[in-house]
Amino acid sequence: MLHKPICTLAELRAEKKKLRWEITVREAELEAELKQLQSIVNTPFRWVRTIRNLFSHNESGKSDIVSTLAQLGLPILLNSVIFKKSSMVLKGLVAIVSQQVARGLTAKNVASWLETLLDWVKKTEKSGTKKVEEPGEKEAKE
Repeated sequence: MLHKPICTLAELRAEKKKLRWEITVREAELEAELKQLQSIVNTPFRWVRTIRNLFSHNESGKSDIVSTLAQLGLPILLNSVIFKKSSMVLKGLVAIVSQQVARGLTAKNVASWLETLLDWVKKTEKSGTKKVEEPGEKEAKE
């Protein structure tokens, strides 16, 4: 871009205002692009935080054998079974997310989940196993 030479003070001031306006516009465009890129980058981190917050950490902050095994085994299990033919990037993200989730697993959590499951199974067994007697059975018992 060839500019005509500036000859007067008024032209210099006008050129200065024009350049300051261009700088302001470019800064605003760059700021908008930066915010867009930050939201793209922060989205996976928000997902990890949300998933991690679903599982409570143990009170002492120390990991027990269940959480350690889950941190090691869960990424391997997920990547070798479910995400077998996926890309390395997806496998890496799965490993990171599953390790973060596994940190919240403790023996107490697993035990409480098993107790809840067993209670539910017992309730369904009691309600679902009513025996219907046939008319001849009642007379045979007496």
